[in-house]
Amino acid sequence: MTVITLSKVSNSLKGDLSKWMQEIATGVYIGNFNSKIRDKLWERIQDAVGSGEATISYPMRNELGYTFNTLNTRREIYNSDGIPLICFPLETEPEGDDEGIKEGFSNASKYYKARKFANNHSGEKKECYAFLDLETDGLKEQYNSIIEIGAVKVMQDSGILGYHSLLEYEGELPNEITGLTGITTDLLKREGRKVEIVLKEILDFLEGAIIVGYNIAFDLRFLNAILQKMAWKSYIILLWI
Repeated sequence: MTVITLSKVSNSLKGDLSKWMQEIATGVYIGNFNSKIRDKLWERIQDAVGSGEATISYPMRNELGYTFNTLNTRREIYNSDGIPLICFPLETEPEGDDEGIKEGFSNASKYYKARKFANNHSGEKKECYAFLDLETDGLKEQYNSIIEIGAVKVMQDSGILGYHSLLEYEGELPNEITGLTGITTDLLKREGRKVEIVLKEILDFLEGAIIVGYNIAFDLRFLNAILQKMAWKSYIILLWI
Protein backbone atom coordinates (compact mmCIF):
# COMPACT_ATOMS: atom_id res chain seq x y z
CA MET A 1 0.00 0.00 0.00
CA THR A 2 1.36 3.42 -1.01
CA VAL A 3 0.31 6.83 0.35
CA ILE A 4 1.28 10.03 -1.51
CA THR A 5 0.64 13.60 -0.38
CA LEU A 6 0.99 16.65 -2.61
CA SER A 7 0.70 20.38 -1.92
CA LYS A 8 0.10 21.14 -5.60
CA VAL A 9 -1.55 18.84 -8.13
CA SER A 10 -1.89 19.77 -11.80
CA ASN A 11 -4.77 18.29 -13.78
CA SER A 12 -2.40 16.14 -15.82
CA LEU A 13 -0.67 14.77 -12.72
CA LYS A 14 -4.01 14.16 -11.04
CA GLY A 15 -5.09 12.21 -14.10
CA ASP A 16 -2.00 9.99 -13.95
CA LEU A 17 -2.39 9.37 -10.23
CA SER A 18 -6.10 8.59 -10.53
CA LYS A 19 -5.29 5.65 -12.81
CA TRP A 20 -3.64 3.87 -9.89
CA MET A 21 -4.74 5.66 -6.72
CA GLN A 22 -7.76 7.14 -4.93
CA GLU A 23 -7.82 10.68 -3.58
CA ILE A 24 -9.19 10.19 -0.06
CA ALA A 25 -8.65 13.81 1.04
CA THR A 26 -7.37 16.97 -0.59
CA GLY A 27 -3.92 16.14 -1.99
CA VAL A 28 -3.84 12.70 -0.30
CA TYR A 29 -3.67 9.64 -2.56
CA ILE A 30 -3.64 5.95 -1.67
CA GLY A 31 -3.20 2.88 -3.85
CA ASN A 32 -2.00 -0.72 -3.94
CA PHE A 33 0.45 -1.65 -6.71
CA ASN A 34 3.91 -3.08 -7.29
CA SER A 35 7.22 -1.31 -6.74
CA LYS A 36 7.79 -0.71 -10.45
CA ILE A 37 4.59 1.32 -10.76
CA ARG A 38 5.38 3.13 -7.51
CA ASP A 39 8.82 4.17 -8.81
CA LYS A 40 7.33 5.37 -12.10
CA LEU A 41 4.68 7.43 -10.29
CA TRP A 42 7.31 9.01 -8.05
CA GLU A 43 9.38 9.90 -11.12
CA ARG A 44 6.26 11.44 -12.67
CA ILE A 45 5.67 13.48 -9.51
CA GLN A 46 9.27 14.69 -9.47
CA ASP A 47 8.89 15.89 -13.05
CA ALA A 48 5.51 17.57 -12.56
CA VAL A 49 5.35 18.92 -9.01
CA GLY A 50 7.56 21.95 -9.70
CA SER A 51 8.10 23.92 -6.50
CA GLY A 52 5.36 22.01 -4.70
CA GLU A 53 6.00 19.60 -1.86
CA ALA A 54 5.46 15.85 -1.99
CA THR A 55 5.78 12.84 0.31
CA ILE A 56 5.49 9.13 -0.36
CA SER A 57 5.25 6.29 2.17
CA TYR A 58 4.95 2.57 1.59
CA PRO A 59 5.53 -0.80 3.34
CA MET A 60 9.12 -1.95 3.83
CA ARG A 61 10.72 -4.89 5.60
CA ASN A 62 12.41 -2.95 8.40
CA GLU A 63 11.82 -2.30 12.09
CA LEU A 64 9.04 0.19 11.37
CA GLY A 65 7.35 -1.83 8.67
CA TYR A 66 7.38 1.12 6.26
CA THR A 67 9.62 3.75 4.68
CA PHE A 68 9.08 7.14 3.06
CA ASN A 69 10.60 9.85 0.89
CA THR A 70 10.07 13.59 0.50
CA LEU A 71 10.47 16.20 -2.21
CA ASN A 72 10.95 19.97 -1.86
CA THR A 73 10.37 19.87 1.88
CA ARG A 74 12.36 21.38 4.71
CA ARG A 75 12.89 17.95 6.21
CA GLU A 76 15.88 15.67 5.87
CA ILE A 77 15.71 11.88 5.95
CA TYR A 78 18.36 10.18 8.06
CA ASN A 79 18.88 6.43 7.79
CA SER A 80 19.76 4.84 11.12
CA ASP A 81 20.56 1.13 10.77
CA GLY A 82 17.88 0.72 8.15
CA ILE A 83 15.29 2.83 9.99
CA PRO A 84 14.29 6.09 8.25
CA LEU A 85 14.20 9.06 10.61
CA ILE A 86 13.17 12.66 10.00
CA CYS A 87 15.29 15.65 11.00
CA PHE A 88 13.58 19.02 10.92
CA PRO A 89 14.24 22.58 12.13
CA LEU A 90 12.08 24.42 14.62
CA GLU A 91 9.42 26.55 12.97
CA THR A 92 7.65 29.63 14.24
CA GLU A 93 3.90 29.90 14.32
CA PRO A 94 2.28 31.80 11.42
CA GLU A 95 1.57 35.42 12.33
CA GLY A 96 -1.27 37.72 11.37
CA ASP A 97 -4.84 36.91 10.45
CA ASP A 98 -6.13 34.50 7.82
CA GLU A 99 -4.39 36.33 4.99
CA GLY A 100 -1.93 33.91 3.48
CA ILE A 101 -4.14 31.03 4.54
CA LYS A 102 -3.06 29.00 1.54
CA GLU A 103 0.50 28.82 2.81
CA GLY A 104 -0.62 28.21 6.38
CA PHE A 105 -2.40 24.96 5.69
CA SER A 106 0.64 23.14 4.27
CA ASN A 107 3.75 25.16 4.93
CA ALA A 108 6.05 22.14 5.07
CA SER A 109 5.92 18.39 5.19
CA LYS A 110 6.20 17.33 8.83
CA TYR A 111 6.71 13.88 10.26
CA TYR A 112 5.92 13.13 13.86
CA LYS A 113 5.49 10.08 15.96
CA ALA A 114 2.41 10.71 18.10
CA ARG A 115 1.31 8.81 21.17
CA LYS A 116 -2.44 8.29 20.97
CA PHE A 117 -3.52 8.45 24.59
CA ALA A 118 -1.80 9.51 27.77
CA ASN A 119 -2.37 6.11 29.35
CA ASN A 120 -0.66 4.06 26.62
CA HIS A 121 2.24 1.89 27.76
CA SER A 122 5.43 3.69 26.79
CA GLY A 123 7.23 0.47 25.91
CA GLU A 124 4.46 -0.93 23.74
CA LYS A 125 5.59 -1.74 20.20
CA LYS A 126 3.57 0.02 17.52
CA GLU A 127 2.41 -2.27 14.74
CA CYS A 128 0.50 0.20 12.59
CA TYR A 129 0.55 3.82 11.51
CA ALA A 130 -2.20 6.22 10.53
CA PHE A 131 -2.08 9.06 8.04
CA LEU A 132 -4.28 11.89 9.31
CA ASP A 133 -5.56 14.93 7.40
CA LEU A 134 -7.94 17.67 8.53
CA GLU A 135 -9.62 20.52 6.72
CA THR A 136 -10.52 23.61 8.76
CA ASP A 137 -12.15 26.99 8.17
CA GLY A 138 -9.08 28.91 9.36
CA LEU A 139 -5.67 28.76 10.98
CA LYS A 140 -6.41 29.39 14.66
CA GLU A 141 -7.54 26.40 16.69
CA GLN A 142 -8.88 28.74 19.40
CA TYR A 143 -11.40 30.34 17.02
CA ASN A 144 -11.76 28.17 13.92
CA SER A 145 -13.43 24.81 13.33
CA ILE A 146 -12.64 21.44 11.77
CA ILE A 147 -14.89 20.80 8.78
CA GLU A 148 -13.51 17.48 7.50
CA ILE A 149 -11.45 14.58 8.90
CA GLY A 150 -9.83 11.86 6.80
CA ALA A 151 -7.45 9.10 7.87
CA VAL A 152 -5.90 5.89 6.57
CA LYS A 153 -4.52 3.27 8.96
CA VAL A 154 -1.93 0.85 7.59
CA MET A 155 -1.47 -2.26 9.72
CA GLN A 156 1.55 -4.47 9.26
CA ASP A 157 0.53 -7.76 7.64
CA SER A 158 -3.15 -6.84 8.06
CA GLY A 159 -3.98 -4.42 5.25
CA ILE A 160 -5.52 -0.95 5.60
CA LEU A 161 -8.58 0.81 6.97
CA GLY A 162 -9.96 4.19 5.95
CA TYR A 163 -11.99 6.84 7.76
CA HIS A 164 -13.70 9.97 6.47
CA SER A 165 -16.34 12.34 7.79
CA LEU A 166 -17.61 15.87 7.31
CA LEU A 167 -18.57 17.84 10.42
CA GLU A 168 -21.65 19.96 11.03
CA TYR A 169 -20.99 23.66 10.59
CA GLU A 170 -22.82 26.81 11.64
CA GLY A 171 -22.82 29.88 9.42
CA GLU A 172 -21.37 30.34 5.95
CA LEU A 173 -18.05 28.79 4.97
CA PRO A 174 -15.57 31.43 3.70
CA ASN A 175 -15.16 31.45 -0.08
CA GLU A 176 -11.38 31.02 0.17
CA ILE A 177 -11.85 27.81 2.18
CA THR A 178 -14.26 26.45 -0.42
CA GLY A 179 -11.70 27.31 -3.09
CA LEU A 180 -8.95 25.46 -1.23
CA THR A 181 -10.89 22.38 -0.17
CA GLY A 182 -13.82 22.06 -2.56
CA ILE A 183 -16.12 21.85 0.48
CA THR A 184 -19.24 24.05 0.40
CA THR A 185 -21.64 25.26 3.08
CA ASP A 186 -24.46 23.27 1.46
CA LEU A 187 -22.36 20.09 1.56
CA LEU A 188 -21.67 20.51 5.27
CA LYS A 189 -25.36 21.17 5.97
CA ARG A 190 -26.32 17.98 4.12
CA GLU A 191 -23.59 15.62 5.26
CA GLY A 192 -21.97 17.23 8.31
CA ARG A 193 -22.15 15.09 11.46
CA LYS A 194 -22.09 16.00 15.14
CA VAL A 195 -18.63 16.83 16.48
CA GLU A 196 -18.98 14.50 19.48
CA ILE A 197 -19.71 11.49 17.29
CA VAL A 198 -16.93 12.18 14.79
CA LEU A 199 -14.43 12.87 17.55
CA LYS A 200 -15.11 9.57 19.29
CA GLU A 201 -14.87 7.70 15.99
CA ILE A 202 -11.52 9.21 14.99
CA LEU A 203 -10.03 8.64 18.46
CA ASP A 204 -11.05 4.99 18.29
CA PHE A 205 -9.66 4.77 14.76
CA LEU A 206 -6.27 6.25 15.73
CA GLU A 207 -5.85 4.16 18.87
CA GLY A 208 -2.52 2.35 19.01
CA ALA A 209 -1.21 3.89 15.78
CA ILE A 210 1.79 6.05 15.00
CA ILE A 211 0.23 9.18 13.53
CA VAL A 212 1.83 10.76 10.48
CA GLY A 213 0.64 13.51 8.19
CA TYR A 214 1.25 16.60 6.16
CA ASN A 215 1.76 19.52 8.58
CA ILE A 216 0.57 17.13 11.30
CA ALA A 217 1.28 19.53 14.17
CA PHE A 218 -1.42 21.84 12.77
CA ASP A 219 -3.95 18.99 12.68
CA LEU A 220 -3.18 17.76 16.19
CA ARG A 221 -3.45 21.26 17.63
CA PHE A 222 -7.02 21.46 16.32
CA LEU A 223 -7.91 18.00 17.66
CA ASN A 224 -6.44 18.78 21.07
CA ALA A 225 -8.26 22.13 21.19
CA ILE A 226 -11.60 20.37 20.68
CA LEU A 227 -10.73 17.74 23.28
CA GLN A 228 -10.02 20.48 25.79
CA LYS A 229 -13.23 22.36 25.00
CA MET A 230 -15.21 19.15 25.49
CA ALA A 231 -13.33 18.35 28.71
CA TRP A 232 -11.97 15.12 27.21
CA LYS A 233 -8.55 15.98 28.58
CA SER A 234 -7.66 12.35 29.31
CA TYR A 235 -7.52 11.80 25.54
CA ILE A 236 -5.12 14.62 24.65
CA ILE A 237 -2.81 13.45 21.87
CA LEU A 238 0.84 13.88 22.78
CA LEU A 239 3.50 14.58 20.16
CA TRP A 240 6.73 12.64 20.01
CA ILE A 241 9.42 14.39 17.96
